[in-house]
Amino acid sequence: MMLIITILSWTYVLVSPAVTPGGVFGPTKLRLLLIVRGIAGFFGIWGFYVSLRYLALAEATLINFLAPVLAALLLGLLPGQQRCSVAQVLAALVAVLGLLCVLQPWNAHITNTPKDHALAVGAALVGVVGGAVSFLTMSCLGGHVHPITTVAYFAPVCTVLSGVSLIIQQQSLSFPATAVQWLLVCILGILGFAMHWLMAASLMTGDSKRALHIVYVQVVFAMVADKIVWRLDPGWWKYAGALLIVGSAIFVAATKEDRGYTLVGEIDVEEKIGNEDACP
Repeated sequence: MMLIITILSWTYVLVSPAVTPGGVFGPTKLRLLLIVRGIAGFFGIWGFYVSLRYLALAEATLINFLAPVLAALLLGLLPGQQRCSVAQVLAALVAVLGLLCVLQPWNAHITNTPKDHALAVGAALVGVVGGAVSFLTMSCLGGHVHPITTVAYFAPVCTVLSGVSLIIQQQSLSFPATAVQWLLVCILGILGFAMHWLMAASLMTGDSKRALHIVYVQVVFAMVADKIVWRLDPGWWKYAGALLIVGSAIFVAATKEDRGYTLVGEIDVEEKIGNEDACP
């Protein structure tokens, strides 16, 4: 999938040099930040995909949604950003409480082995940190690069690191065996390309509050999929956890001020010049 996204994103950059300065490698001063965004993004999706092996879709999705809350809090530590308010810290604690409701550590009934369950939860938390760092780098990038440039870094980095991961785990790469499977992989690559492009565009050039509000609709789809497709009942504890996580994340996004927490570079030219040392 990431190889297909790499081909599509690089093709766009090569045929549109006027809107993507610096080519596929982007502006020279921002390349290190773009690489960090790519590596962080890899661990973000790696943690999510690994957790899906042993956790229900709704559980993995809900844990993954802690990333925007963590990113919003970490942004307050950057120079030129507003510090964390008491309400925002409390919102983060509420999100952690929601995570406990989703995982239910007091419940001894686990569908997988304790080792597999612990691995899934650990991988999901790695994904949360990776996603948060990815949001932070995109905040620093702001409107300095075209959104497709971040995708042009993210996809090949994921492709390379995925290959390294297979080598380390001594696993072979399984290719699709039928025409239908190849078609599904191609569709997945095209849809993945569109998703990452639109997500980067919404976070870097649009209203981050509205973008985050739309993203959290995935929680509803994940729970519906668990219920209809896999016949899994999330249970009241997980419903409560979902409300706490989504509510706290929306609260953090909704209380963003002009110089507060933001996933978009929403500062004017003078402020950009004054904060060049904080974010490239």
